[in-house]
Order: sequence, then C-alpha cells, then structure tokens
Amino acid sequence: MGLARRSKPIDGTIPVVALLYSDEELNASQDGVGIYDGPIKSPDHQSGVIHLTSHRLIFVSDTQPEKFSFSIDLADIRQTEYYAGLFTSSAKVTLVFDNAQAAASRTSVEDDDWGGWTCHVCDNRNPPGTKSRLCALCGVPKSVDSSPRTTTPVPAVASPALATRSKSCPACTFINHPSMRECEICGTPLPSASSSTPAPSLPSAPPPTTSAPDSNIVKISFRKSGDKPFYAALKRALTAKRWDVTRMPSGAVPPLRENQSGINSLLNTLAETSSSRTTHLQAALGDLEALRLRANDMVRVATEVSERLKSANAPPVDTTGLALPDNSIGSAPTTEAESELISSLSSLALTTLKATPVTQDMIKDEEKWMQELARELASVLQGDNSSQRGGLMKARGIIALDEVWGTWNRARGVALLPPSTLLSTVPLLPAHTNPKIRSRQFASGLKVLHTPHYSTPSFKTRLDDYLWELGDGEAVSDPDREAEAEESLPRPRAMTVTEIAAKEQVTIALTQGMIEEIEAEGGILRDDVSSCALTAGQGIGWGAEVRWWPNVVLLYSWDGHE
Repeated sequence: MGLARRSKPIDGTIPVVALLYSDEELNASQDGVGIYDGPIKSPDHQSGVIHLTSHRLIFVSDTQPEKFSFSIDLADIRQTEYYAGLFTSSAKVTLVFDNAQAAASRTSVEDDDWGGWTCHVCDNRNPPGTKSRLCALCGVPKSVDSSPRTTTPVPAVASPALATRSKSCPACTFINHPSMRECEICGTPLPSASSSTPAPSLPSAPPPTTSAPDSNIVKISFRKSGDKPFYAALKRALTAKRWDVTRMPSGAVPPLRENQSGINSLLNTLAETSSSRTTHLQAALGDLEALRLRANDMVRVATEVSERLKSANAPPVDTTGLALPDNSIGSAPTTEAESELISSLSSLALTTLKATPVTQDMIKDEEKWMQELARELASVLQGDNSSQRGGLMKARGIIALDEVWGTWNRARGVALLPPSTLLSTVPLLPAHTNPKIRSRQFASGLKVLHTPHYSTPSFKTRLDDYLWELGDGEAVSDPDREAEAEESLPRPRAMTVTEIAAKEQVTIALTQGMIEEIEAEGGILRDDVSSCALTAGQGIGWGAEVRWWPNVVLLYSWDGHE
C-alpha cells in the first residue's frame, strides 16, 4: 500500500532529537494518534506519537517502537486535507502524495537519502544523513530526473474489428493493412487472409478498485485532540520548504561545514567575508560618530571655560556687541591658572589664539567682520608684540598663500575658514600690519604675502648687487695710461637660482618667481646653456642649471643714445 512505499523505517527507541539531521528542527509533537493506510487502518500503527520536523513526519509506535516506527518526507506530500471529526469519528489529517515522487522514491536504495545521493551535474556522491537538496560540491539542487526511472509502456487499445481485418507481420509484429501481401516495415511476406488467424484481442484494463486511488493517501487520526495546532504547524512547514533552502536570519551567514567545498563553499566564503566587512565598517562608523559627538562636547566646554576666564578682563564692548581686544591676540592671562589652561587648549589643537576666533555669527556687519579677520590674520603673521611671541612672518619676509591659509586655520581650531575668505581678507592686511604686508601673484600663478623688503624694486636692487662685482686685481691695465692706479670698473657675472636663493634665504620656488618678474621687466637675461647646440651628442651646458646675467644692453650707449 501507499504507507509502505512512502515511509522509511526508523528505530523508535532512539530519542527523536538524535534522529534529526544537521539542518533539521523539531516543530511539534502529538501523542495518541493512529495511522490509516488509504481508507484502511494500519493494524501495526494504531497507537503512537507523531513528531513534525522541518523536513519529516516521524511516527514512533507505543507498542513496538523499534519495529513499527517510520518517517515520511514532507517533500513527497503534494497536498493536505483536514477533517474535524463528527460524533465518534476522530479528527484526521489526510496526506496526498505525488505519483511522480512516489515513482522516484521506488527506484533504488542507491538514490535514497539514507544512503546518500549522486548529483546529476558533477556526479558527486553526497554523504548520507543529510536532507539538503543542494549538492555539497557544486551547489546544484537535487533533481528527480537524475534518478533512473522504470516506466511500463501502456499498450495501445485496438478495436476488435481492426484486429480481425489487419495482418500482423510474423517477423516484426507490425500491424499491416489487410490488403498488404508484404510487411510495410521489413518486407516479410504476410500470411494470406484464409490461412491467417485473427489477431487475439488485447486484454482490457482491469476494472478500477477502491484501493487504487487510495494508494497515494495516508491519514493521521488524532484520538486525544491537538489536531488543529498540529495541522497549522504542518502547513507552515510545507510552505517553508526547509529541505530545499535553509533560511537564515537577515544579515546572518550560514556556517561552513567541514565537508563543504567547491562552488558552494566559494559562494559562502564570499558572503561571509562581505558580511564581516559590512559589520566592521558599521562598527567603525559608529565609533567615529560617537567620537565626533564627544569632540563637539569638548569644544563647547573649552569655549565656555575660555570665555569665563576672559570675561573679567574683557575690553569695552563696541557697537556690534562683540568684545574685542586692542589687538587680535587678546588680553594677557592674569593668573598662572589661566595661562596653564590656555596652554592646554593650544596643545589640544582647539585654538592657538589667545582670543576667541572671530566668526560671522558674532558680528552681523560683514565689513566689520572682514576687518576683524584681517586683524586676527595680522596677529598670526606678525605675532604679539606685548608678549614677544613670534608670528609666522616674524623672521620671514615672503611666504606662499597656501601656507598662510593652513596655518591660520590651524590657529583657529574648529572655526575653519574657506580659501575665498582668505582672499577677501588679504587686501585689508596693510592697514593692520607693521611693516605692511601685501600680496602679489607670480607668473606661475603662485600667490604670496611679502613685506616691503621683498617687493619687486627692493629685490631688483639686491639682485643687481649680486650680479655685479668689483675687479679682483687681475684686470688688464695699460702701463702707458694714467688709469693704471685707478680701481677697475665693476663687471657682470652669472648666478643660478640656487645661489640667489641661498643669499636671500628664501625657498627656490619663491626665488624663481621673483627672478621671473625681473626678467619680464628686462632687468636680467637668461643664459639657458642646456639649450645650446649639440657637440658630440651633448649640449655645451648639458645638465647645467640656468644662469642669470645683468642686462648690460640697457646701460649701453648706442651712438650717444642710451
């Protein structure tokens, strides 16, 4: 009957938990049940406990558990029906099985899950004791078509009249037309109509019995209630189909088994790596966000403490409502504690200004705000005269504007300013600096701030002194002339950018920019010896640095005209 074909015997004396597969879970249990094989009661299974797992139905007999216990795969169940019972009839759950799956389950023990199964793609022999429908080597789902099937051909039903008139070939048994004398298939002579005997009629199909449709049905009878919760759990298990795909919580990665390899193992490894990377990144971002919040609190507390320390010595309040000191540095600390606190704030990179950095929300008037920014920038560049604290340009006469912007923002702490604000503040510097600091842009595009000592006329004067030298005593003198005792006249000489930068104590890039300005005015000449004509494969000044000469042509008198 159907129960024998679809059930698998188990040892009921073993605890149910020990019978579960590695990926199987126990969902429900109910005692006091009986089993019907089709419409007939199964005499050996009328008292026992039914267990529902994520993969199977397990029946454990109360009378002889080691002999009459069995299990049924949920994957073989096509549909279920529920009967609530009436009067003395108990509630029943009907399990309807699929004929195709029943045929596949009867093929051989070789493809049974208890003995393992062979993958139809990679021919891998999957180990027994697992209900996973995925191949452990390639990850391809188990296919019913991979199991050999035995099919019984259904003979064609022929009418008695056709069988009487037709001629059957004695060689190939092909049914020929009565008028044919030779077989249409093999050409064998056919017996004559007089000598031929009527072909025997094919046996008719046996009449249907009541047990034929019931062979795909197994009923579970509940004698002690509990049918509704069990049926609900059964419906959930059939919907989940845990035997095909093992569902994991969101974001979780299924653990790798020791025998797992191949494509499935690579996919699981990639998923585990991606999940671990995502988890670590989220944790790092969480720590960064917490640090940012704590940093904001630290800045707020430091600002409040600094304001309280300066409130006692604050200068008069102007019309804008902002207390501003006489200079951008602010009043000096009055006590040792205040000095130590300000030093601590500076070491924490919260601010290196003694006064609170000026922000736009402190001064509503934009013009006054720019003036205060220029005063603050002047203090950064030239320092505090009262405390003899040096500034950025205290010992430097020229500096690139990008360095100024970085140093100013470093001094302001968290109250950063964009480059556009710096460019708007620079033209206001001459009114707040002594000596006056101005800005200019080189031909290369580099913008600099400089003192009057490094203005173009001042640098040109010094450069002329570098490029002209007095006679060294070896100058040629005519003994017949009275100028023998006279001092020889100055003569020009060439210098490289490196030599000029060493004399000016300025970087080569800034020196190059200033020299190119003098060259554009015609004050000096370029001697690019590396561009000379080739001699023996190399230039005359191959690898040499560009040299600069004074422009003596400007001082030469041409026919009495300069």
